[in-house]
Amino acid sequence: MFGIASLVIIIALVIYIFILQSKLSKLQEKQFKNLYDQKDLPLEGKIKTMIKNGQKEVEIIKFLRQEENLGMVQAKQYVDRIKSSL
Repeated sequence: MFGIASLVIIIALVIYIFILQSKLSKLQEKQFKNLYDQKDLPLEGKIKTMIKNGQKEVEIIKFLRQEENLGMVQAKQYVDRIKSSL
């Protein structure tokens, strides 16, 4: 009996984790879309300065991820968009 209850709890927790991951992914996409649409000029200015100073792209992406809580792909796309506008 104890084994079945543990199994049910584990399955419920796994489902809950997947739901939370899905919600987090949707929030990141929404935040990225807002950032992409609204153009955060001070942030873009910092990134442009970093690019012009020859900072590595990896460091710029890490900076952007920390500042805006973006995923790796979204941060890279944002940096690429800024690089193409230079």
